[in-house]
Amino acid sequence: MLIGLWVGGMLAGAASTLSIIREMFFGFAVPASLIYLSYVVMNLQENQAALGVSFLIFIGLIINIAIRTTGEFAESIRLKLQNQKLQIVLKEEAEFLEKKEEEIMTQRRREATLQYQKAHADEKLQAADENRLLLLDAVQEGIYGINNIGAITFINASALEILKFEEKDVLGRSAKQLINRVDESLPTETEANKSISLLHKKGESIEAVESIFFGKEDIQIHVRFSCKPIIKHDEVIGAVVSFVDITRQREMESMLIHSQKMEAIGRLTGGVSHDFNNLLTVIMGNLQFLGRRLENDEKSSNLLNKVMTAAKNGAELNNRILSFSRNQTLETSAVDINEMLQEMYEFLDRVLGEEIELKLDVSDQEWVVNTDRTQLENAILNLCANARDAMPEGGKLSISTQVRQLADSYLGKQGDAIGDYLQISVTDTGKGIPREIREQIFEPFFTTKSKNKGTGLGLATVYTFLKQSGGNITVSSKEGQWTTFRLFLPLSVEASEHKPAIKQHAYSSEQFQGKVLVVEDDVDVRDVASQTLAEAGFEVIVAGDGHDGLQKFKDNPDIDLVFSDVVMPGGMSGIDLAREVLALSPSMPILLTTGYTEEKIKQGIMALDNIEFVPKPYDTNELPKFVNSLMVNSPLH
Repeated sequence: MLIGLWVGGMLAGAASTLSIIREMFFGFAVPASLIYLSYVVMNLQENQAALGVSFLIFIGLIINIAIRTTGEFAESIRLKLQNQKLQIVLKEEAEFLEKKEEEIMTQRRREATLQYQKAHADEKLQAADENRLLLLDAVQEGIYGINNIGAITFINASALEILKFEEKDVLGRSAKQLINRVDESLPTETEANKSISLLHKKGESIEAVESIFFGKEDIQIHVRFSCKPIIKHDEVIGAVVSFVDITRQREMESMLIHSQKMEAIGRLTGGVSHDFNNLLTVIMGNLQFLGRRLENDEKSSNLLNKVMTAAKNGAELNNRILSFSRNQTLETSAVDINEMLQEMYEFLDRVLGEEIELKLDVSDQEWVVNTDRTQLENAILNLCANARDAMPEGGKLSISTQVRQLADSYLGKQGDAIGDYLQISVTDTGKGIPREIREQIFEPFFTTKSKNKGTGLGLATVYTFLKQSGGNITVSSKEGQWTTFRLFLPLSVEASEHKPAIKQHAYSSEQFQGKVLVVEDDVDVRDVASQTLAEAGFEVIVAGDGHDGLQKFKDNPDIDLVFSDVVMPGGMSGIDLAREVLALSPSMPILLTTGYTEEKIKQGIMALDNIEFVPKPYDTNELPKFVNSLMVNSPLH
């Protein structure tokens, strides 16, 4: 009985722990149950009642435990089966997730590749854009693009430089309002600028059209432009405009035209001056002939002298006109500046006009400089002409001279040596020169005058001439009140020894001897020359051209001097005649004369030996003495 109870208690305790530790239950309950059953079988004969009760208790407990164990076992089996299903599901889901993860990784790798390719493509595009921009900026032409509504989409560096804009000032702005504006005062340019707008409608290219573009602060720039439409799907979506600044080209063309005009004027005035000087030779010669016959008539002589003075002024005026239309070499000589300015006074007064008062403030003292008188006169005349333009309503112009001691550094030279310089001051009461352009006025081609009013070479020429002469020029001005130009020239050390040439024009009754061949195509001039020499005692032979002169020279071997014009018809000039004569008689004195002033004629004369030159109009009172001096100094005598 006790054993049954013990086994039952043990089973009950084991059953209570079954749900916790199954292995413990089977580890104790099964062996105990086996021992108990063995005991019951072995002692069944002795204690049947006790063993029966204990067996029943054992069976009850076992059944209860079996039921519970069966339920738990079934539940365990169900859970295991469920767990297996879950494991299968989890495995399938894991495989699915692994597959998805692989797909995601593949997608990521693909995205990374695409991202790399995109980044690489972006770099290429950026590099291509940069290369295009560099290429556009490297082009010397201005280039800008406009869209279908005319707004500027891009612009290169050359265009910005030409137009003086910054990129931020133009991008997104209307080209028609900013650059291609219409100016009704410029009809040609207006039509050209309109053509850019019409390009959107017509879709036709524009090639090499000249116009005016507007830059910063409304500056006008002469350009030659082309415009090409951008067409997409048969629709004009924009255009590219390329242009070059032709302002300089126009200036050069203008200067070329001016140069050609001056060359034409030079040729014209050269021919006219020849004829004019021939006329003056005849006039002055006959006036001197007449003066010899009226020596005792004081009133007539005075009138004659006035006409003679007018004729000489005409000759001087002719020389001044010629100086503006030809290139002259710099021929320096000792010039008394005060005397020169006094002689220029009347001429300058006529140039300035009646509305401008000219004041000359110079002393009678001799202030001599070594310079080219003609170039200096032209420089002063240029300054006076500029002053006249600066005083359109009239004013005052004063010219003064003084000697100053200046350092070389003041004149733009190296060193600080002090020297004596003559200062010529030209002061006007005009509108003045703005401070910002005073440094530019001596630059070649710089001018403030309107179109076709000046080339900008005047002051540059003055500056160059003074520098070549060892001097300088400066300017000071006050806007709206006055301007003063100061010309500096080194004072000649020979100033104290300089004496102005005495002009001897009085008739001399002295008689000479000798035979002179006069070759002149103009009949009146020939008559003046032959009569002048004949009245002085010379035997005169005349010829009308070079060929006639050469033949008469051959026919008269006792000729002592040949006096010939330079430019003559018939194909033989005076220079050609001189060469032929010298070939026949190398020691023959030859005197040439001409009314032309071209440098090449003078150089041709200077290249020959035994040749002297006298310009027309010549003084008939001095001609016989000059001819006689050539004969006396000739090896033939």
